[in-house]
Amino acid sequence: MTSKKELSKYTWGFGIEHEMHIFHKPIHSDKAIKDFTIFDSYKIVEKMLEEKNNSVSDISYDDYMFLKNIPFETSGRKCNDQWVIKTVPVKMPEFITFDPFCSIKKGRDLKNMTKDIVFAKERFYNLLLRNKETHKLIKKYGDFAEYPFGMTRYLKCPIEEKNGTYFFEKDKKGKDILLPEYNGSYHMTMTLPHKEDITNKEFIKIHKNFCNQLQWLEPLMLTAYFSGDENAPGTLKKIVRGSFRVMIIGWGNFAGSDIRLLDKGIGRYAKTPTYWRDNLYFDDVYKLRPCYKPSPMAKREGAISSLSSDFRTFGSTDPDRPWHRESGVGMSKPNGVEFRIFDQFNDKYIEHLAELIALVGENSRVQQTRGYVYENKVWISELHNIMNNGYKAQISKKYINLLRKKLGLKINTTSIIAIDIFKQIYKELWDKNIDGDWCRIFHCDVKPKYENVIFPDANKRAWQFAFMLKLNRNPKLMHKFNFLTKYLNNVRKINFEDFEIAILEIFGKNWINDIVDIAYFYKQDNKNIKLIKNKNGTIKKLIFEGDYELPLFDNFNDLIIDSFGSNLRNIL
Repeated sequence: MTSKKELSKYTWGFGIEHEMHIFHKPIHSDKAIKDFTIFDSYKIVEKMLEEKNNSVSDISYDDYMFLKNIPFETSGRKCNDQWVIKTVPVKMPEFITFDPFCSIKKGRDLKNMTKDIVFAKERFYNLLLRNKETHKLIKKYGDFAEYPFGMTRYLKCPIEEKNGTYFFEKDKKGKDILLPEYNGSYHMTMTLPHKEDITNKEFIKIHKNFCNQLQWLEPLMLTAYFSGDENAPGTLKKIVRGSFRVMIIGWGNFAGSDIRLLDKGIGRYAKTPTYWRDNLYFDDVYKLRPCYKPSPMAKREGAISSLSSDFRTFGSTDPDRPWHRESGVGMSKPNGVEFRIFDQFNDKYIEHLAELIALVGENSRVQQTRGYVYENKVWISELHNIMNNGYKAQISKKYINLLRKKLGLKINTTSIIAIDIFKQIYKELWDKNIDGDWCRIFHCDVKPKYENVIFPDANKRAWQFAFMLKLNRNPKLMHKFNFLTKYLNNVRKINFEDFEIAILEIFGKNWINDIVDIAYFYKQDNKNIKLIKNKNGTIKKLIFEGDYELPLFDNFNDLIIDSFGSNLRNIL
């Protein structure tokens, strides 16, 4: 085992960027929750900064500078003067980890880095609460919350606010206008451990292998960190279930960077064809067509389209300032790669994603991966499969065997279900690599516990969230759901084939793509419901334990509110 003294000679870096909308967490009510109100933090921050400048605020200089240095990003997507999705007129705050370079000597580890983001958001929320106007809005509309998933179809954006009351734009029928929106994203930047005397050539080489392994895993990442379209439940239309943001908006683009070009430089836009998008059709994907040609900004980067990259490089073109960090130029030490594909998800999963990246980093140290994903038919086929079916996609043995070879793992599971395979890969990456040199560096030689890391199932829960909203918005569907529940309470045990028949008879043929999802919805975290599975991971039957009966619902308000998590500060 390499000594801690020797490992202390290595430097590495890790940074997280999280841009997100802030919403009002819905308040408990007998009225069914059908939409979500956005909060404009940018306006409040501007007022607080102005008050400090005019000496009518008691916030500290340190807090003032914290607010002043928070970037705000505009949402929406426009390519070559055509809208893919229109901008919501509320800017997203972006939270960024500080002091990204780490070492055992500095005592700064992976956990410090993940906590930076959470602490920054808590600080931001607490400062906003220093504003009297904010207090009024929270009392009436609910506490601050980030949306738990990557997109919504039911965003309400105030056009005016007076004395703690919002006013909303109405449609022709007098109802509040609801907007579709992607709700934010995560970018992760990793600089792999290296000694000061490493050559730039070797520095780039280790990052190429690291990025290659991550790209082979990208389709399976859809099961954990990405959200489908909230229109997906209950339709025969081609609605994306993998990632709405990636597929329809084109922010985040799997295999959007040819990692063989790290030394040449990769910016925000793709310099190589995105082959996997060929022959993959969804109802709204036509909106992305204007992005297939390079915008003026993409052209300045030398990109061939306005589709985004999945990895971005940084370096310096100034020989007198080799430490200078420029986006999109040839990679140079100590600048790592930015992994920039992830949807918005609950921040309790940040640690899991950071650990995954770290584990793949160590795996790339001991396993050389040859061959690339860009035109690989098996990889493309499974990406299509998971985009179409989400977490429950049934994966081919060809793809599993490819991953065994590329990652050097056994992937010891008989399940063919995408999320099961990803869970097994994560566990094997952990077992194989957690004691490796680079993982020891990432954790300052303090071994983390596997059971402390919360496994994300954002894709599954996003469907469940959309399902609850659909039923909340449609009393007839809620009645059908309760009828199905009464039937299940009566039979107590049901084969999956009969469960399928019951759903199609009660809900109708439009729900044929959602039968597995509904089974998992009944199960969720309920220990009284068992899903008995076949050897390949597909569901065989549902069984109720003991005298337990499933509840009936007037609405799903409590479960919807719970999806937003607990309040960071329950002070009102």
